[in-house]
Amino acid sequence: MRIEDLLLEEVSQEARNLGAKLDSHYYAATEQDFTICNNQKVYKQDYLDNMPSDFSGLLGKFGALVDVINLIKSHKEARRNELRFEVSFNE
Repeated sequence: MRIEDLLLEEVSQEARNLGAKLDSHYYAATEQDFTICNNQKVYKQDYLDNMPSDFSGLLGKFGALVDVINLIKSHKEARRNELRFEVSFNE
């Protein structure tokens, strides 16, 4: 298994664990706390203004993990494209 795959699995597991923590947190959003716009949740200002710092910190960590996951996936895709180019170039 490549290092990217191991790293992706580890970071993904951490994101799943943190997501479960967020879902069970007493301040987890309910349907009254957001609206859906263009298939994305848009949180109401009152919900954001009253967010406790511990929950905000968890959200920040979760967002960072999602960013890392996306970077790893982008890197893996770029490597696949590079490999395909090399194979087609050598033919």
